[in-house]
Amino acid sequence: MVNSFKRLMMILFIGYMAVSLSGCLFCSMSGKIFRSSISYDDPLPSSQDQEPEPPSYPYPIGLIILAITGQIAVGSMLGLDGLFPVNYQDVCSAEFAREFISQVGLLGVFIYALIDPVVIQVPNDVTNLTATYDGGAGKQGSLIVAEGLQSVPITPTQSLVPEPGHHLVLMSFPDLPGLIPGAGADKQWYGINIQAEAESLRDIDIKVICTGKVEKDGTTYYVPLMPAVTDFAQVPAVTIPSSTAMQEITIPTPAQMPDTPGTVTYDFNYKLFYPHIAANTNWETETCVINTSSTQTLTGTLKAYNNSGTLVDSKAVTLAPHARSSYTVGTDFTTPQNIGYMILESDSPDMVGYMKFYVDTRYRGAIPAASQINSGEVYVSHIASNTNWWTGISLLNTTDASKTLTITFDNGQTRDVTLAANEHKVLSIKSLFGGTPQPGIKSAVITNTSGIVGLELFGSNAASANSYLSGVLLRDVTAT
Repeated sequence: MVNSFKRLMMILFIGYMAVSLSGCLFCSMSGKIFRSSISYDDPLPSSQDQEPEPPSYPYPIGLIILAITGQIAVGSMLGLDGLFPVNYQDVCSAEFAREFISQVGLLGVFIYALIDPVVIQVPNDVTNLTATYDGGAGKQGSLIVAEGLQSVPITPTQSLVPEPGHHLVLMSFPDLPGLIPGAGADKQWYGINIQAEAESLRDIDIKVICTGKVEKDGTTYYVPLMPAVTDFAQVPAVTIPSSTAMQEITIPTPAQMPDTPGTVTYDFNYKLFYPHIAANTNWETETCVINTSSTQTLTGTLKAYNNSGTLVDSKAVTLAPHARSSYTVGTDFTTPQNIGYMILESDSPDMVGYMKFYVDTRYRGAIPAASQINSGEVYVSHIASNTNWWTGISLLNTTDASKTLTITFDNGQTRDVTLAANEHKVLSIKSLFGGTPQPGIKSAVITNTSGIVGLELFGSNAASANSYLSGVLLRDVTAT
């Protein structure tokens, strides 16, 4: 159950975004902002020199949040009829949202309507970022900034991760009385200044995702709202130009923004993924779950699905503190040959587990169950495909939409793999090349993997006279 949904702060930047770059400072930007709802019926000013009174209309900027049991559903920017925005009683107008986006571009909403907290992706050498606000009348101070982040939690099972060569910065206004006016109160204007250091003077690309803050069981999560995507690879970059004079920033057009039609749903249930099950005439799989809590009983349901994502079996799980339970799939489930993967859903985050794969009298190997769904590109850090070794890859699409993944091997060759909603596929490296082993391939990167869970297994071929089996989870991070 979501305990509370923290405030969404809508801030309107008046005037175009202007930045300067001098010395080691990569970004110094300022603008007039206020928290409000607006209508595009009144034209937005085009210069920082103009400071008109902020317009006041009943519609917020095409953004709604709907809190439901165990989930947060985020309405698409292009289809918002019938849902209520946070802190407002008026239904958000889809026509207004379309008009606003058509005028300023969807990423322009980041500039004209900043929603905090903001997650910013910057190059690794961009550091020491600071941000201040000034609203006059004693309302000055520093924004809350956390930098150098390699992950920002979205839900209990998914996190935002930076693209290679980058880190994340989390920025928000402090929770101070009177700093952000409530709905219906007089508007408060602020000037914002952001600065950071970079190793070299150059144009720098940044990417921005505006989020909503959610707290559950003492953990804070940051739900992507604009754009409502979980992979920074889908977010167009904004270039901060290198210049000693003020420069206008070019923002992406609506056509360049990721398409998220309908409603994006964020699942806040606790889950443990067993992304590959093999129980047949050759293979057997053991699954295990451990309650890591020293005080609380763990209850949940272990659900077994076929490769198409259809539920075929389930078992209730109840574990005392520090207790464990294991299942031999071939004997503990009714139709083990039909099971492709399993998911344990629980009321507690205090659980870990593993999958053990084996062929009797030959070999066996264990891999941890996955507690996190991938958000960024996935690294296949080791591949052995030759006369002595085989490598197999198991991929599970946890989303409700079809996804086409691209596997790029270290020799430059690529292969696409399409997964239907909730589908599970198993493939060997040689099967991607017409059944021919690939001794020259040593590693790979898989892209478009937001929402994917997977693993790889390495095994010795019978002709090698060895009996080795091992494996690892496929993750969007390579170190822990």
